[in-house]
Amino acid sequence: MNPARLNQLSEKLKKYLSDEEINLVQKAFTIASSAHQEQKRASGEDYFDHPFSVAETLTDLKMSGAAISAALLHDVVEDTSISLSYLRKEMGEEIASIVEGLTKIEALDLSFPKKSRYLENIRKLLISLSKDIRVVVIKFADRLHNLQTIKHLDLSKQKRIAEETLEIYAPLAHRLGVYQLKWQMEDMAFKTLNPREYEEISQKVANKRIERETLLLEAQSKLKKILDSSGYKGEVQARAKHFYSIYKKMMRESKDIEGMYDLFGLRAIIDGKPSDCYNVLGLIHSEWQPIPQRFKDFIAERKSNDYQSLHTTVIGPKGEPIEIQIRTYDMHKIAEYGVAAHWVYKEGGKSDKEFSQKIGWLRELIDWQKDLVSSQDFYEGLKSDIFQEEVIVLTPKGDLLSLPNGSTPVDFAYKIHTDIGHQCIGARVDGKMVALDYQLKTGDRVEIMTSDRIKGPSRHWLDFVVTTSAKSKIQQWFRKRSREELVKEGRLLLEKELKKASFDVEMGLSLELTNKILKLTKIRSIDDLYHQVASGAINAIEIIVLLKKEEEKKKKEEESSKVLAQDGLLIKTDLIDSSGTLLLDGVLLRLARCCMPLPGEPSVGYVTKGKGISLHRKNCINMRKIQDPSRMMPVKWEIQASSSYPARIIVTAYDRPGLVALITQIIAQRGLNIRQMKVNTTSTKKARFNMEISSISQQQVEVLIAELYRIEGVVEVNRI
Repeated sequence: MNPARLNQLSEKLKKYLSDEEINLVQKAFTIASSAHQEQKRASGEDYFDHPFSVAETLTDLKMSGAAISAALLHDVVEDTSISLSYLRKEMGEEIASIVEGLTKIEALDLSFPKKSRYLENIRKLLISLSKDIRVVVIKFADRLHNLQTIKHLDLSKQKRIAEETLEIYAPLAHRLGVYQLKWQMEDMAFKTLNPREYEEISQKVANKRIERETLLLEAQSKLKKILDSSGYKGEVQARAKHFYSIYKKMMRESKDIEGMYDLFGLRAIIDGKPSDCYNVLGLIHSEWQPIPQRFKDFIAERKSNDYQSLHTTVIGPKGEPIEIQIRTYDMHKIAEYGVAAHWVYKEGGKSDKEFSQKIGWLRELIDWQKDLVSSQDFYEGLKSDIFQEEVIVLTPKGDLLSLPNGSTPVDFAYKIHTDIGHQCIGARVDGKMVALDYQLKTGDRVEIMTSDRIKGPSRHWLDFVVTTSAKSKIQQWFRKRSREELVKEGRLLLEKELKKASFDVEMGLSLELTNKILKLTKIRSIDDLYHQVASGAINAIEIIVLLKKEEEKKKKEEESSKVLAQDGLLIKTDLIDSSGTLLLDGVLLRLARCCMPLPGEPSVGYVTKGKGISLHRKNCINMRKIQDPSRMMPVKWEIQASSSYPARIIVTAYDRPGLVALITQIIAQRGLNIRQMKVNTTSTKKARFNMEISSISQQQVEVLIAELYRIEGVVEVNRI
């Protein structure tokens, strides 16, 4: 155990934790440091450095003693001999439960394919979050320290961790409002994946900081005087835009960093009420001229992660634009720490009702995933509900609702109440009737029309709703109906679509068609198929697409196979275009790129599956590997002077001035064109010319090869 480290941590904790909680953390420190005593990380550092760093990060977030204790212990069950039962006995059920949640995230079946393990890990992460949000905050801190020490891992693992961070961890931290960790994870992952761009941006930001430092200090001082003279207690912070955020804006708006004026800004944090923020905004605008269209009110329309602030951009000292954020201390705490600032676990482990409602979107997502077999489906829902941009819409009473971008009135209806969704018959947006698949925009006032006579949703809504809440509630409604009813409905739905697609189903599905569909969909029985169609697990249109593709494939194979009955194929070369393709008697012919056959040389046709006949030289190495000789057929060429075909030649010669000119001159004298040419030189001072020329026959190429051999210094000429 390291007493100095323990004292260092304890001093930080004394600022906001009770003695009882500090004693708990100290006990966890002793157990964890002892358990990891002999272990080392890939960097060669003591393993305990990692859980200690994770605990320090949580201390900066002002997390509870239980959370910090769990952070110190988060690897002991997985990596040491300590068991969960021991932790329950020594540290209590609450801490042991958090550690168990963290352990489960990593405990994956390694027999799964790599992508499946990755998606399953995401699913477990979200399930843990829905049960105890501390698990995920600790996981964020764990990921941050792994990124800080990532250089000691092999490159493929670095790339995987960084990509996973930008795809999952950082967006989730954003959705939960934990900006303090979100931007650090983003910048570290960005540095790993794009080191050159990271270095370039960091250097340019450093240069800009020097340029704007005097300006910022002047504006900061002036804004503080404005607050003081008006009786507002608070502080003014200078802030810098983070590197990954800059990079994303550059990519999104095709801007260079020189054209961005919000790299640096000010933040006024006041000790007051939300209404005071608007008063301060007025004072700022009376001092500095605001820039139109650069004001955002996130107090009246808070973000879904509870972020609140006023944003304005003004013409500051020396005519330079400055972005200013205005917020209260309570807003600042939530803006920096998000759900960690909301920490709601009271004595006895009871959670705050309001807070539980704030993460209701997550519980809906978890409920939906229970009905999914595929982790990929869960991931798609996750991206839709968590990682998409949002729209803010209004109810008829003026209440604000946030929904994922692309949401429809049906998504809105289910967000209000399940019954409103089920009985929805229409919608008005800003007083005008709109289709139910209309995509809502920020600021829309949405009114849903319902009817008591409508007992349930329409199945085709599943084709356009985007929220997991709406999908889940629609699917649940259909699942509750009897199997017999669903089988009957599914049969009618499928037969209707098959009839539209010109399949003969007047007497129902034939045995042949039934077997074909079951084989293509890999469903065991026809009743199971009908049930899945009715419940929305598989779309009838998808089945039609599969059948059409199968028909097309079979048709092509039949067209190709009909030439097998012929003794051979006579090809007039003037019927083949310059790309080496001909459609003769309904059969597609292609010149094989592997050997590029020419008229006049022994050739063979190979009947491919669905791609016509491929023409090869008889001695082509690929023809020797053919397992089915019945697909090979003789081919006779008729030389036509009006046609030409590609031939590849490689010339190897000792490099000297004028060699290229001499080779091209001889080719031109033979009346041939060079279609492309690449020249490489070797360490032995030889030049290698890889050329593709246009020729009408094998004989013409052979004459050219003989001419090229006569050039002084030519070592080898080959046709490939």
